[in-house]
Amino acid sequence: MQDFFSKISIPPEVRAYFHLPRSKRMRVLVYGGATLVLVFYFFFISAPIGFPSGSLASIPKGMTLTEAANVLEERTVIQSPFMIKALVFVLGGEGGIQSADYYLPKPQNVLTIAWRLTHGQHGLDPIRVTFPEGVSTKEIALIMKRRFPDFNDEEFLRIAESDEGYLFPDTYFFLPKVEPRTVLLALRNNFKLKIKD
Repeated sequence: MQDFFSKISIPPEVRAYFHLPRSKRMRVLVYGGATLVLVFYFFFISAPIGFPSGSLASIPKGMTLTEAANVLEERTVIQSPFMIKALVFVLGGEGGIQSADYYLPKPQNVLTIAWRLTHGQHGLDPIRVTFPEGVSTKEIALIMKRRFPDFNDEEFLRIAESDEGYLFPDTYFFLPKVEPRTVLLALRNNFKLKIKD
């Protein structure tokens, strides 16, 4: 072994490592490996220090995985766009991420975030809304605005104008950031089902 070291240029620290007894070399390897794993976890896997607990992360339709990764990094949801892209590819394959609003109740590591994005786990509880019989589109818009402060009632009235009388009054469950078109389709499809029956 000494002839080998004398023939090539090796830093003194590395040379000293090979002169250690076997048990000490193993200890150095184990501690060094554990340190590397901890550093990797802290900088790439764990939740960032400024994680936005209690907020929503929105992934709009049509957003690419790269764009979503950059948005999540800007919002301090993840630390490494590369890591989330790699994990989404492994977990979701060709399907990739699902567009939606994701509730972030507490800090979550990149593995959890990738799993939620690929499996559509929004973390949001649907809200129950009941429309009584004889309700008009204006009243539907008013009820929705009361239950969902961010609901765009003006857009709903605009797109539902031609559907007056074709929206079935019933009990529905909607996610907190429901879109007017989603509400319209739910009521209209329910009407078609009931008429068919």
